[in-house]
Amino acid sequence: MYFGLLGPLEVHREEEPVRLAGNQLRVVLATLLLQANRPVPVDALVERLWSREPAREPRQVLHTYVARLRRGLGPDGRDLVHTLHDGYLLKVGEDQVDLLRFGALLARARSAAAAGSPPTVELDLLSRALDLWRGDPLSNVACERLQLDEVPRLTEMRHRAIERRLELELDVHDPADLIGELRTLTARHPLRERLWAFLLQALWRSGRQSEALDAYRMVERLLREDFGLDPGPQLREMQRAILAGPALARPGPTPILNPTSEQSDGGEPAGFGAESWLCQTSVSDLPMDIVDFVGREPLLDQLCAFLAPDSPTGVPVAVLPGPPGVGKSALAIRAAHRVRASFPDGQWFLRLGAGQVPLDPLDVLAHVLRLTGVPANELPPTLDARSRLLRARLSGRRVLLVFDDVRSPTQVRPLLPGTAGSAVLVTARADLRGLSATHGARVFPVGLLTPDDAYQLVATNVGAEVAAVERQSVRELARLCGYLPLALRVAVANLVGRPREAVAHYVAALRTGDRLDHLTIEGDVPSGLRATFELSYAALAEPARRLFRLLALAPGRDVSVAGAAALVHLPPERVGGLIAQLGAAGLIQEEKAGQYQFHDLIRLFAAELVAVAETPAQRRAAGERLLGFYLYRVDRAAHLLYPDLWRLPVPAPAGEAAGALFDDADAALRWLDEERFNLAAAVRSAAAESVDGAGNADGVPWVTPMAWLLADALRGYLYFRRYDAEWLVLAEMGLKAARVAQDFAAQGAMTYSKAVQRWAAGRHQEAAALLEAALATFQMKEIRDGEADATLAVAGSGHRELGNAEETVDHLRRSIQVARDAGNARMHRAHLINLGHLCSILGRTAEAVDAFQSALTLARQNGAPHAEATVLSNLGQVHLVNGEPDRAAEHLNQAMQIFERLDARADLSEVHVGLAAVHRDLGAWRSSQEHIRLALLAARETGHRRAEVEALIALADIQSRQGENTTAIETAGVAIDVAVGTGYQRGRCYAQLIRAVAHRQAGQLVEADSDAQQALTIARQTGMARYEMDVRNTLAGVGGFS
Repeated sequence: MYFGLLGPLEVHREEEPVRLAGNQLRVVLATLLLQANRPVPVDALVERLWSREPAREPRQVLHTYVARLRRGLGPDGRDLVHTLHDGYLLKVGEDQVDLLRFGALLARARSAAAAGSPPTVELDLLSRALDLWRGDPLSNVACERLQLDEVPRLTEMRHRAIERRLELELDVHDPADLIGELRTLTARHPLRERLWAFLLQALWRSGRQSEALDAYRMVERLLREDFGLDPGPQLREMQRAILAGPALARPGPTPILNPTSEQSDGGEPAGFGAESWLCQTSVSDLPMDIVDFVGREPLLDQLCAFLAPDSPTGVPVAVLPGPPGVGKSALAIRAAHRVRASFPDGQWFLRLGAGQVPLDPLDVLAHVLRLTGVPANELPPTLDARSRLLRARLSGRRVLLVFDDVRSPTQVRPLLPGTAGSAVLVTARADLRGLSATHGARVFPVGLLTPDDAYQLVATNVGAEVAAVERQSVRELARLCGYLPLALRVAVANLVGRPREAVAHYVAALRTGDRLDHLTIEGDVPSGLRATFELSYAALAEPARRLFRLLALAPGRDVSVAGAAALVHLPPERVGGLIAQLGAAGLIQEEKAGQYQFHDLIRLFAAELVAVAETPAQRRAAGERLLGFYLYRVDRAAHLLYPDLWRLPVPAPAGEAAGALFDDADAALRWLDEERFNLAAAVRSAAAESVDGAGNADGVPWVTPMAWLLADALRGYLYFRRYDAEWLVLAEMGLKAARVAQDFAAQGAMTYSKAVQRWAAGRHQEAAALLEAALATFQMKEIRDGEADATLAVAGSGHRELGNAEETVDHLRRSIQVARDAGNARMHRAHLINLGHLCSILGRTAEAVDAFQSALTLARQNGAPHAEATVLSNLGQVHLVNGEPDRAAEHLNQAMQIFERLDARADLSEVHVGLAAVHRDLGAWRSSQEHIRLALLAARETGHRRAEVEALIALADIQSRQGENTTAIETAGVAIDVAVGTGYQRGRCYAQLIRAVAHRQAGQLVEADSDAQQALTIARQTGMARYEMDVRNTLAGVGGFS
């Protein structure tokens, strides 16, 4: 594979481009490539991905991104990206990454110079290195830290290489050939004095002494007026040399000039109108650059470099898309002022979207042609003729054209120059991707200000002293304005001249009142946010307006096309077109592939509209359609991923609201990961409607079952991903809604869900009480269904973990019989797994193997890979207890392969603990410790507390066996603390046992006896014969215990 960093991030496999979906994957890959063949800590990747607001569970999310990156890289992904202790490493060869090749060529160039090779050798190597550059580094990777930390470093490396190349070329080639390139470079990088020195030298050695002195005066004036600096010693020395007399220069080739008598395509001389051109285009009609412009420096640098490249070979067309009020025009104006020196023939600014009806290109061309000196009575009548005339008039000239508020590509295409020299800068609410397809336009999305830049903007206007005193209020003001520049400017305008305390009062008004009302300037309503949004909304057709309004009802932060289709009750293909219209108006953004979202303030505007335009019944129906859409898809995903889990029955979807389903389990899991926060928001929204919602016409509270149905359908996913805190919150919300509805089946299901969450989190005492409560609810209301059976079985599991072994046996045997009689293969399999686990704990290994083998057969017959891997893992543990490490390793490795394919991190932690024990028994200490490290990493990333305890016990055991008794005592102590905190009796028993052994080996007899006694007491209390037997055998083997 080949990776490109010296330009937009690119990946190629056998010369075919590899597309990585999502900016997050590009951030991860870029970070790994910049540290190729070196470990990159997890914290460094987390900082790159979320420099300001980390994800709720950043390590787990990062692991998901790395797994997706490996899949995206294809068959080589796992060989390229390696998981390390608390980090990752990308292993590549020098010829696989352009940055590594660039560095290698530079190193060879330096070596050639040091060895005294001819300058042409070094020059050739530098040229080959610079040819690897395709544009601005990482220009398609939206990451603030990369753009601030890495891109400037890479750019500086490029500039230094360019300067060394120029230095050599001045000695090897005719200096006159470099003047054009040097003028462009000095205009683009006016503060790099070496470039100015090269320009002065090239002009001087070409016999153009007066031009060289003019160039010196230009840079001297620039440095003094703009920065209060004097030219450096190299420039001053060059000036003195020029003043001393002409330089000796090699004779160069005679320049070839284009004859002015050559005819153009239109039949006019190519030099037509030259004099009128010179007198008409020397002016600039750029609007004033605002003095308090803040932020966006990396974007501004990229934009300016694109508009005024070092060696222009075409017409750069830059598009700045973004929502209303985001500051596109202000950024364009600042960029235009910054690159003015590169366009001496003129800088023109034209607003093409004034009002609801955009300007006609024919009229715009008339205005632009007049700027070039064409009299009004000589303007061609047709659009095509005017466009061709403009291209002819711009040929050979350097003009910057800024087109503001462009509505569509067709509006701007006739205005584009045809030859290199000029540049075009476009602002638009849409990305105008058609211009990219037809004219190679580069899109520079304009996003919100960062929190720090937003704070700086407010502080600049209200005063640094006020901002310092009211720092918290200023930051809250920026947040309530959604970091939208227009909103921030309206807010500070409303604060000008008011006392310091006004900031806090204004923030309180924004927080509690009508925010859009408060973000309007009194007496200047058109400058307010609502007026800005209304312009975009009014230009839409009614179907797009209705979609815009109803999208305010989506409970999550974003929504897919299929979800939006459910809201408006239209086919997805129709809604896709409507969303495109909203995007073109800048009212909605595609933040990630296929997911669309509002800015917070635009959402408020949409909510105002939907409250007026739609009746309560219409709003409720739309919300129910979206909730039904989510519910059905979650249910189908759960059916593919967790067929063993019994769930409340889900009603059939209403027609097309179901949308497309999933090709396989991987697709289902990806969808759940992508929609996770939206699904949680949907549960919260449904629960709020049920608990706090208004009544119907008869005053009866309106209750939707969606709250508990969605929470129940998500149970398997939340368990699988170990989102324990989120799971508990959603189960509690569903339970509250079920109580309002007096739905006892739902109450039992939600109580059961809470119980399983508590059990998975290691809170076994709480789990047992909740399981009994759920079972009592089912029995009291005589609810005889699969949920009651499942509760019965898991209640048995809860008793097992708490040590009530005989009660567990009764529960499981009754559950197995019920499932067999009912022909329920899935529950039959689940109960067999639980029985096998229990038999292994009781020391009945033969019975355990029989139960697991029966469960394995059912899992494979039913196509349940997660259940299959679970059984294989348990079989491995049983063989390990039986002293069969080879068979144990075989089953555990099979389980690991399946869990890795399913990305089941929590389950992998348990498998790694088993493999650690296998390698320990085989004497492979290093391999054992590596598996323990991986187990701890997975357990802590997923919050799997039981697996963490088991991994710590295994680690303490190895430390004790290797004579590291002090370390073993500390490790076992941590395991005891976690086990006590979670009520995990088995874990506490074995941790106390390991610590007793370590104390005994360290000669600490009192502590050893105390731990041994506690381990034995816990083993007896649990009633588990195997626990007590293990304790006694271990203590007897060590000896010396009382």
